[in-house]
Amino acid sequence: MGDRYCLSDVTSFPRMQVMFRLSSTSRIRTTGRGSFRCPYCADQRAYEHKKTERWLAFYSIPLFPTTTLGERIECGSCRRAYPVALIGRATDQRNRRQEIGTVVQWRCAMIAVACAFGPPKQCQAEAIGSGMVRHWRQRADVGEIMADCRGVPTSGMALEEVLGRLGNLPQSLRPSDKEHFLQSAREVVRAGEGGEKQQRDLLDAIAARLGISEDGMRRALAA
Repeated sequence: MGDRYCLSDVTSFPRMQVMFRLSSTSRIRTTGRGSFRCPYCADQRAYEHKKTERWLAFYSIPLFPTTTLGERIECGSCRRAYPVALIGRATDQRNRRQEIGTVVQWRCAMIAVACAFGPPKQCQAEAIGSGMVRHWRQRADVGEIMADCRGVPTSGMALEEVLGRLGNLPQSLRPSDKEHFLQSAREVVRAGEGGEKQQRDLLDAIAARLGISEDGMRRALAA
């Protein structure tokens, strides 16, 4: 009936031995690209963000990185290497310039709100100054605000002109900042002239121009 093998015979077959060889190797790879102002070229240049990493390897085949040994940015023109922090500083400076521009636009728009129903009062200028400190941590001189309001007609500034002073605030402000603007606008408007309905219509128009939702408007005006 053929050959028969018992379980004990299996142990007599040759055994296959498999050996795995793991090692480590270092690699440089590009993890990002962008543009920056190169200190050597003194101009805007493209850069590559490069990392030197230690990789686990199987028979000299890299598998995955285990440790970052260093990183740098490399100018695409002069090929010089710089610390990655150079990008961070440039980004911080750019963000700071953008924030300053937003604050200036915010102040200009709020002055227009104060002039909506006629020449602004001292208390309205003070409300603008308080809003700048509260939302931007920027001090504003009340006298300068009043000086910027000179020449406003007694009938006030037209609604479209007020809304036009919002400029690019609808794009540059975050949703929470838009609600803060509406809160400050309410304080400024209430401190000045204009009936309750006129004030509410103005605030509704500002909220619509800024793209504030109905929920956001309720939060802003209820605060």
